[in-house]
Amino acid sequence: MFKEKRNKPKRFDNLFHFKADNDQVAEIRELIKEFHNKIKKEQDAKKSNELIKYIENNDEKLIDEIFQKFNLSTDLFKYIVADTLFSKIVNAENQTIETITELLGSRYTSTNIGEYLYNDKALLKDLETFTE
Repeated sequence: MFKEKRNKPKRFDNLFHFKADNDQVAEIRELIKEFHNKIKKEQDAKKSNELIKYIENNDEKLIDEIFQKFNLSTDLFKYIVADTLFSKIVNAENQTIETITELLGSRYTSTNIGEYLYNDKALLKDLETFTE
């Protein structure tokens, strides 16, 4: 039916701007909302997997692009599994590790750190256990 799954936030927001007139409309809206959230989750997970792939390939330029794009976002590490990230970092080239270290340092010296540090905390704690 659909050729491509795409998340169109403006269209989604417009849909929910108006109230549902009856139960059938409300039910359809909920189905659309669930579908929208599923697509968004898949897109976010894909972005997380891209970061892992770029670390594995020692592609510092693309790692930097991901960090710049999501530096102040709570979604940067949302779908990354700590042991996967750790294994990719440990096997990365020294320059790639230095780049990641600098990017993380930059991320956590921001004045808005409270907006995303809480969401990153679990991953960071898990990474810490691998270094002990």
